[in-house]
Amino acid sequence: MISFLFVCAGNICRSPALAAYLQKLVNEKGLKDKVFVDSCALTPSFLGAPADPRIVAAAHKRGVHIDHKAKLFEQAYFKVFNYILAVNHESLKKLQEMAHTDEEKAKVHLASEFSALYKDQDMGDPYFNGDEGFEKILDMSEEIAREIFSKLLSAYQ
Repeated sequence: MISFLFVCAGNICRSPALAAYLQKLVNEKGLKDKVFVDSCALTPSFLGAPADPRIVAAAHKRGVHIDHKAKLFEQAYFKVFNYILAVNHESLKKLQEMAHTDEEKAKVHLASEFSALYKDQDMGDPYFNGDEGFEKILDMSEEIAREIFSKLLSAYQ
């Protein structure tokens, strides 16, 4: 089984959106038994909280289901997940600092590094940017998830 963990600060907007888009692709291609997708936070600000209702509603309009409770990144995730994907350079740096071994560091990536359209761009925090901010995150999430699937999961089809 191959596994992906998306990581952002609070785990209520960006990382759940990325996880939901990749999970949708996994489900559509019948790969649920071969691919595990999850998301988590680097800060404890929203632990146990559901995903922001604005991202949930905007995703629902696009046919993407986000049902998620925020949880905190654990050191053990370096052993559990094949890919640990940060939404921005700040989160990437924190994850790289938390990784103790070269093997752990090799698992940490910027999520957008797999996207031609958004190559190495940060996914900005939509929390204070209104509906437009959430739509932008969903646009980015859809594209990045599609590229991750194409580049890392196409062999599993």
